[in-house]
Amino acid sequence: MKDNATTTPASAGAGIYTVVGFWSEEGWPVAVGVIAGQHEVTGGEDYFERGLWATTAAGADAEEAEGIAVEAMIGTADDDGEPSPRQTR
Repeated sequence: MKDNATTTPASAGAGIYTVVGFWSEEGWPVAVGVIAGQHEVTGGEDYFERGLWATTAAGADAEEAEGIAVEAMIGTADDDGEPSPRQTR
């Protein structure tokens, strides 16, 4: 499971969300679910060749938190577009 191991700073009125996704064939993070609150996410690695990722993000709503999380995960890819092994949970 890939994780950027950080939570984005909360702004006034923001909630914390857990965002779960997978790495596309091209090496981009694709979000597939957003859950209110901070949760530990495990399992599922056998179903996606490039692996899964999960992280927490603060946002005014689930849609904003998803966008913030995807942007944060883009920053965790290595130069070759592969998810960074240093981000393995």
